[in-house]
Parts: sequence; structure tokens; C-alpha cells
Amino acid sequence: MRTLAEFFNRVIADDRGAAVTPAPDTLATAVVVREPAVVAYLLDVFERAWARGRPFVTAEEAAVKEIAAEQRSMTIRMLIAGHADAVSAKRLGVSPRTYAGYVADLKAEYDADTRFQLGYTMGRAGISGNETSEARRATSVPGGTETDSETDSETDSETDSETDNVAEK
Repeated sequence: MRTLAEFFNRVIADDRGAAVTPAPDTLATAVVVREPAVVAYLLDVFERAWARGRPFVTAEEAAVKEIAAEQRSMTIRMLIAGHADAVSAKRLGVSPRTYAGYVADLKAEYDADTRFQLGYTMGRAGISGNETSEARRATSVPGGTETDSETDSETDSETDSETDNVAEK
């Protein structure tokens, strides 16, 4: 289900052969359209509106996403702390197999084959498990590209060393 800020009237289409729309004078009457060009046009209008729409999210779905984000963050913190899977799973309140699935999801997200690669990639990205979901997306570096924060810190250290050189002369 998707939602759109603008009004869109109902359209029912059947295998691109016919479309049913409400009559212009009353919503109690429907009009069946079989002209292929008009049906194609109505479907195009609908598909464009669908593409502009956003997924409709209920409060329950938002809560589930928030819980999933917190579990993800906690999994990252457990990995960074170096806890055994059984300990980490117990702290998260899940089975060791479920916890292993969380780790596998992180490895897939960061394109890592091993936990070492995962740790290295997350370390380069500055991931600590304490970021908000927006900050996590901004600093994620699947594929090993550098982030803005890394570029800024390198620029800062270059500027500092240039300042030191000037002071020495």
C-alpha cells in the first residue's frame, strides 16, 4: 500500500484490456473503458502516481523497524566488544542461530566474507553501533570506499602537519 499527497481517483484495470473508473457525475456509477489507447493512458497515469507515492507505514510497522534498528546496533556493539555468540545472543534475547543470522546480514550489507573483514570495514566507516539510522546510512561504506568523515580527518591531519612545518621554519 502506498500513499500520495494528492488526490487520485480509483481505477481498476483488467490485463490491460479494460479499465473501470467512476463516472464523472456520481461515484455510484462506473464507466468501463475498452479503448486500448485510453486504457494504456490510464495505466500510465496510475503507474506514475504509484512511483511518486510513498509506502504507507502504520505505527506498528514503525515500531518493528525501530526494534530491528536497535537489534542491529546491539549486534554491532556485541561484535565490537568481542563477546562470544552465545553471550551476545543471550543479551539480545534471541537464539544463537538467530544472532548468527544478524551477523550474516551485517556481513552481506558490508560485503564481507569473514568477521575480520566485517570489523575492518565497519572500523574504517567509523561504525560503533551507537549511530542513529540516518548517520549509519551516511557513513556506510560497502565496497571499501572512504567516507566524508575519513576525508575530513585526513584533511585535518594534513593541515595540522603543514602548520607544524611552517612553525618549525
